[in-house]
Amino acid sequence: MAHFVPGFRSAMAELPQNTIGVYSYSKHFGCTGWRLGVVAVHQNNIFDQIDGEAARQNARRVEPRYSPITLEPEKVKFIDRMVADSRWWR
Repeated sequence: MAHFVPGFRSAMAELPQNTIGVYSYSKHFGCTGWRLGVVAVHQNNIFDQIDGEAARQNARRVEPRYSPITLEPEKVKFIDRMVADSRWWR
């Protein structure tokens, strides 16, 4: 972050609906082997709109992938898809 720059505002503050924030604990604490981090998106983000439309168009492909976590796979939010996909083993 640019704490040393007067008046600095991050992209997350200026364009919250269009920004994905990625923060790495391993970099912050200097522990390169940790592989820990955080991903943040605004509650009303553009990624849900884009991803949701693609999911509705590809309902057949989405259904088997996300049906274990919901009864309506085409309505899974972007951030929840990221979590589910990070645990998907082929």
